[in-house]
This record gives sequence, structure tokens and C-alpha cells, in this order.
Amino acid sequence: MIDQSQGPSAEDISEILPLLSPKQLADAIWGFAKSGHTPDNDIMMMIAEEVKSKLDKFRSQDLSNIIWAMAVLKYQPESAWWDEFERQVYKNVTDFSGRELANLMWAFAILERQPGWITDSVLSHAMDSLQSYSANSLHLVLWSLGKLGHSPGSEWMAEFLRASQACFFQFTPSEMANIIWAFAKLGTKLPDMWLDNFLMVTQWRFPSFSAKLLSILVWSTAMMERRPSREWMLCFEQQVRENFDSFSGQELACVAWALRRFGYTGEANAVIYMMERQDSFRHVDFEILSNSKLLSQVCFECFSSPASPASPNL
Repeated sequence: MIDQSQGPSAEDISEILPLLSPKQLADAIWGFAKSGHTPDNDIMMMIAEEVKSKLDKFRSQDLSNIIWAMAVLKYQPESAWWDEFERQVYKNVTDFSGRELANLMWAFAILERQPGWITDSVLSHAMDSLQSYSANSLHLVLWSLGKLGHSPGSEWMAEFLRASQACFFQFTPSEMANIIWAFAKLGTKLPDMWLDNFLMVTQWRFPSFSAKLLSILVWSTAMMERRPSREWMLCFEQQVRENFDSFSGQELACVAWALRRFGYTGEANAVIYMMERQDSFRHVDFEILSNSKLLSQVCFECFSSPASPASPNL
């Protein structure tokens, strides 16, 4: 009998796994991920082997749920497992829904599976149906590409831009920040009208952006060498002042650097303006002072062409 207080042992799992149908096996792994329970590595290896033995019996939804769960559980399968899994994905690629493909791409990014033939096959299939993707699925696909550093090509990107523009008001602030970050990481040259409209929507929703998201948004925009409108900048500076105490040192450095790229120097830069008016040192000040790279970005007037700071952590 299984001791419920301790959870199933490796021996218990080894006896149960062969008895599970492919659907039950996929649901069990998904259940581990949703519950927040991470099995021991030995157990995960047994689960992975059982999955491998039943790969040709899984539906597209099962395949998506399995790799999503492994990413959530931070389990990295062996290379041979990946090869078999990708071949099965290819066989079922036309059966995947938008959400399933988005979860698949997200898992590839989280597990740092380097883009290859299967990535291109998945993206090729997705391109034909991007218009039907939800805002969240569109965001997951693009964020994954940014995380992997894989640009899908101009034709695919043009289709993505058309699909995403219809979802501007459906994206959450986090999704909007991640989308512009992904474009910046991929070095995508965006059409002026698309980017202007995108930034206009972010401006309307500034009060919902956290300090971290504000830093990602402005860093990414500066990386794309696009200066927002004067109205956007005034609203953004106001958000920096109102949320100043919530920024980390790295986030402030990114904001200061971006504003410098937009032409703001000295006290015209909201970060410098606020730091010079502090009554006392805060933790974030010590964070900046103890890191020469962050200090050089904040105190850029002392340096000639400051390099871009590392992007805010996502």
C-alpha cells in the first residue's frame, strides 16, 4: 500500500507506470506540474522512459501537456528522448491547436532546446493559423522565439504582426512587455505604424505596469532605436516618479540608459532627477554603487557612449 503522507516511492511508480494508458500517463505528469509537486529525478527518469515507450500513442494535446509539464518541473530529458519526441511532434503537427503549439514552444524555450528542424516545422504550421490564436498564445510563441534567439523570417513575422495588432487591447501588461522585449532581442525591424500603435496602447495602460515591466518596455523600445512620442515620454516619466521606490538597481539602470538614448541628459533624465532628491540612501542605491556596470549606466554623463545594460530579468 502507498503511504500517502510520504508520496509514492520509486518502486511504487515503477509498478504503476506500465498500467497507465497514454492519456492517463500524460494527465499524471500534467497533474504533478499543476500541483507544484516535483518528483525525484529518479522518478522523473522512469516517467520519461515510459513516455518514450508510448510516444506513438499520444495525441497532440498529450504531447503538448507532457513537455509543458516537464518544463514546469524543470526536468531536462536526454538527447535521445528529445529526438524521439520531436519526431512524434512532427507526425502530429497538423493536429496541434494554437494553444498546444504555444505551450510546446514555451517548453522548448524554458528547457533551452535549441531551435532546429522541428522548430521550423512548428512555426510553418502555426503561420497559417496565427489569426485564430488567442492573445496569450501569440505572446507565448513570440516570447519563446526571443528566449531562444530564433528569428522565424520576414514572412512569418509579417503574419504575426497582422495577428497581434488585432489583440493589442487583449494583451496584459506583462505580455506587452514580453512581446516588445522579444522583438528587441531578435533585432526585428518593426513597421513604424505597428510600433506607434503598440506604444500608444501601452501608454493608456501605464498605471497597470509594474516597475519591472516599465523597465523592460523602455529598454526594449530604446534597443529598437525608436523614440516614442513626446506625450508617451511625459506619461512614462510620471510613472517612473510614482514607482521610483519599486525599481531594482538593474531596472533603474535600464531606464536611465533608455532615457539617455532618447536624448534626456542630466536632470532631464527622470532617474537622475529622482536620485538627486532622495533624503537618504536606499537599498537600491547601494545595489547600484556596488556594481560598476550599473553605476556606469546611471551616471552616464561621466562616460562617452554607454553600452546597453543587460535587459531586465524576465
